[in-house]
Amino acid sequence: MRNILIVSLALTLHFLQPLANASNLEADQGWLLLIIHADMELHEIEISGAESISIKRKDIPPGHSIHLRKVEAGEYTIRDVDITTFYRFTLTPDEWKFRVFPGAITYVGHFDVQSLSNDRARLELVNRSSVALEYMQREHLELLEQIPFKYGGPGEDMFLQELERLGYGSR
Repeated sequence: MRNILIVSLALTLHFLQPLANASNLEADQGWLLLIIHADMELHEIEISGAESISIKRKDIPPGHSIHLRKVEAGEYTIRDVDITTFYRFTLTPDEWKFRVFPGAITYVGHFDVQSLSNDRARLELVNRSSVALEYMQREHLELLEQIPFKYGGPGEDMFLQELERLGYGSR
């Protein structure tokens, strides 16, 4: 029993370690926040841009998964979504672009994948910034208090703009 507790504690500390160093962002880095909701198992999501990002099957279980990671600031595109090793959706670049801002937590959207059949799915990148902000307040308040929270997905975010106008999040 003691060995299981030690392993659990070590794994927990390993996964929390990157967030403990939130203020140690390089000048050209930011935090990417992408929330994925899929009603099916996904094999991989590939993102191209300032750096290549690959989110593998083990990190995208059916249901919700939240991805908060330190990345190079810049422009990105969700390029491919592999449903299995045989079915891949290659996405039109203009519709799937987002930006990660340096020195900030950049929420880029909820990536929703809804199965329509064995080889068809509906894919959307939806802005739910209020939900993402609530998640950050609940799970990563210390990080949120250190650096700004911004929206970098498609379109504009009037909710976060209004919060900024009211003085929320100004550092």
